[in-house]
Amino acid sequence: MSVALTPWMRRRVFGPMAAAGGIAVLGDGLVQRIEKGPNFLEEFDAARSLRCVTYRAVQAPLLVWAWGRFDVLALALRLSGWRSVAFKVGLDQALVCPTCTTSWFVSQSLMEGRGLGEAMARLKVAFWPTYFAHLQFGTPIHTVTFSGFMPVHLRIVWSSSTAVLWTAYLSYANQAAIKSEAVISPKESGDVSKNGGVSIRSRESGSYLG
Repeated sequence: MSVALTPWMRRRVFGPMAAAGGIAVLGDGLVQRIEKGPNFLEEFDAARSLRCVTYRAVQAPLLVWAWGRFDVLALALRLSGWRSVAFKVGLDQALVCPTCTTSWFVSQSLMEGRGLGEAMARLKVAFWPTYFAHLQFGTPIHTVTFSGFMPVHLRIVWSSSTAVLWTAYLSYANQAAIKSEAVISPKESGDVSKNGGVSIRSRESGSYLG
């Protein structure tokens, strides 16, 4: 039994998912190229890219929905011109950005097989630097997104295209957070550097830091 895709589903769900997923591959691939050098394809982390694609594809139709609600609210408040644009950008930065930043780091950690406690620890390290970076990156981008000359159906295409660099930054930030993760645990046996009876384990390398 085949299910025909309606224009609404193509425009609001599957189109954005495909665009954002493709952009995610490019963004993470760019970071892996920088990290691993010219021969990065030999060491390409496909699982890492798949996690990134999964997140961006799920996120895209939710963004389309949220931006549509911003439009409705701006109309209800009878905002127009630059006031409408500033209002929507403000909502995006105040509501969407922190939500997406939180869901990014938590989802990546969970998909890596880590527990919720470790996911929250990563979020604690990475949230504010990433949020402030997005304030600088996202404000001019979404000024265009919500401007009168950007057709509504092209918003996700525009934002996904500019998101190559942002996805690259998110991937980099997630890897940096992994490398900075440390688990403070009671004294353990083995080759452990002691620091007042407490050992600090580097989650990325598996080594112990005193």
